[in-house]
Amino acid sequence: MRILALGGAGAMGAAAVRAAVALPGGRAGTGYTVGDPEPVTLSRSLAPTGNAACLMVVTRGTVAFLDGLRRDLDRGRLDNESAASLLTGPPLGRALTAGVRAAGFRGPASLPPFFAVATGRRDGRPLTVLARPAGDPPRLLADMALATGVPLALGLAQVLDGTARRPGVHPPEAVIDAARFFRDLEQYSPGVVVEEAAARWGRPRRPRGRADRRASTARRR
Repeated sequence: MRILALGGAGAMGAAAVRAAVALPGGRAGTGYTVGDPEPVTLSRSLAPTGNAACLMVVTRGTVAFLDGLRRDLDRGRLDNESAASLLTGPPLGRALTAGVRAAGFRGPASLPPFFAVATGRRDGRPLTVLARPAGDPPRLLADMALATGVPLALGLAQVLDGTARRPGVHPPEAVIDAARFFRDLEQYSPGVVVEEAAARWGRPRRPRGRADRRASTARRR
């Protein structure tokens, strides 16, 4: 089984690898790898036989802007604090440069803004399973504070009442009661849509555009 977890935002450390993704329902587009912990935790908790990756579902202009910050960090022109401050208030010059460089990147096209997808075999046949929030766009994702805080609060509620209380340090998927979590989430988001198809998602590949040729290294249900 190959697992791909996607989110709608992130920050690039090294140059991101571009991944062309094809999903059930005819959805397709491009995401960019981001260094979130899920590829490590999912490998331990779900033990997939293939690879795992987290991607940003992000506009071409945004990925061009983030890539500009990444390049200046690599070259020592920015430190972490100054780069973080530019995220909250991009100066006009950087915004214009990102607008020009955006032509060298590909965008998300029809990809959902937030989803998880797994590929594998059922009864010997290749299968792709997609899970995404219902609604277009999903209501919860209209506010990043809610999108981050609500799931955290629902998980914390399970810790407080003992449902997810276990000694040690564990990733959420190893201790959270998933069925209860998604039932509780429905008061903030109208459920999760699960779709299946025989198609497989595209493998990550290195960017070929002028703006992002360099070798590169590295989001959900």
